[in-house]
Amino acid sequence: MRKTIGVLVVMMAMALGGRLVGAQVVDPSTGFTVDAATDPMDFSAIMSGQPGNVGMEAMMSANAQAQAAAEQNMAAMQDSASASIAGMNSSDDTPVAPVVPALPVTPEPVITPGGGTFNASVQVTIADSDASAAVFYTTDGKKPTTSSERYAGPIAVSAKTKVQALAFDVSMQPSGVVSKTFKVKAAKGSLQPAGAS
Repeated sequence: MRKTIGVLVVMMAMALGGRLVGAQVVDPSTGFTVDAATDPMDFSAIMSGQPGNVGMEAMMSANAQAQAAAEQNMAAMQDSASASIAGMNSSDDTPVAPVVPALPVTPEPVITPGGGTFNASVQVTIADSDASAAVFYTTDGKKPTTSSERYAGPIAVSAKTKVQALAFDVSMQPSGVVSKTFKVKAAKGSLQPAGAS
């Protein structure tokens, strides 16, 4: 009976000029809606009780699903990329300075002898464990700098004197300042300044 109705519908459509405007049927084997105007062959097959050529409908449906999934994936990738870029930029957009390793410090010089009170004048030497370092010193109470007198040999100390020194290697930072105080006793029977005790 169904087959007969389908054939009659197709025959009537052909008799009316081949147009089945707005006629649609659901293929019971696939669940796809088949439109007589866009797919008359399948419409006719389904109406006659045969399964239609559902390859076209299945392909169109699969393409639509694949396109929707691709669009969703693209949107997710764009969101992820935007989040990554935002994470790389700090909120204050302050440029980050490159990390420069600190230069090592030149070893401190050693003053010998190590200060104290002496009965006669004393020869003070200054040495540094860095053979490339220059040693600078003062005996006037001022802190030494690289502009102070450069050590070249023993320093004769015959009165109360504070010897201060620093070492400097051009490939390093200057050392810390080292100081030693020397006192020299006056010899017995020597004349002392007035008021000295």
